[in-house]
Amino acid sequence: MTADRLTPKQRESLVRVTPHWAGQGFGLGVGIDIDAGSRASFGPTTNGAYGWPGSLSTWFRVDPAESMIMLYLVQCVVALTPENIPRIVTGKGTPLETFQKLTYAALGR
Repeated sequence: MTADRLTPKQRESLVRVTPHWAGQGFGLGVGIDIDAGSRASFGPTTNGAYGWPGSLSTWFRVDPAESMIMLYLVQCVVALTPENIPRIVTGKGTPLETFQKLTYAALGR
């Protein structure tokens, strides 16, 4: 489930259309960080960390390298419009971004 299933051509096409997916692959039901450096603008991560966002701001993330599971369970209705999709998917500019950064900072990262 947590192995990247995209081909290089699929990944290139995906990132061209939706740049916020750079550095991320997709397994069977989860997004997987495959290039932590490319994902750093969304908060600390490690290669192999995986999770999935929910449309009402619920979110989970598993980071095997840190032996950590993060759950973010809030209900916040955000209009499902094209301009909001990057915010929903990444949490960028939301309390979720702060939560992720503070969690990793507590680990010294």
